Amino acid sequence: MNQLAQLNLGPSGGGFRGVGPLGLQPVPGVATEITAANTFASFISSAIGVMSVVATLWFVFQLFIGAISMIGANGDSKSMAAARSRITTAITGLIVVFVAYSFTLLLGILLGIPDILNFTAALTRITS
Repeated sequence: MNQLAQLNLGPSGGGFRGVGPLGLQPVPGVATEITAANTFASFISSAIGVMSVVATLWFVFQLFIGAISMIGANGDSKSMAAARSRITTAITGLIVVFVAYSFTLLLGILLGIPDILNFTAALTRITS
C-alpha cells in the first residue's frame, strides 16, 4: 500500500510546470539556466535594491517634511525641536542603511565572497 507522499499526483510527463522564471522553465532569450536557487537569489537581489531605493526616497520625504515643519514653526521651540528631531532621525536612518550596505560588502571580502550582494554569483560560488 502506497503512502500519500509516494503517490504521483502531478500531471503525466514529470510534474507541474510553469511559465517564466517562477515556473523554472527557460525563458526565450535568457542565456542563464533557471533554477530555484537562481530564482531565490534574483528575488533577494531585487528586494535589496528595492529596499535601498525606498529607504532613500523615505529619507528625502522625511527631510522635506522636517524642513517644511521647521519653516512653519514660526519660532515655537517645541515645533522646532520636533522638526529637528525628524531631520536628525532621517539622516541617521540613511547612514544606517549605507553602513549596513558597506558592512555587508566588507564581510563578503573578509569571507572571500567579494560579490556577496550579487546573490546569484555568491550562491553559485558557495554551492560549487
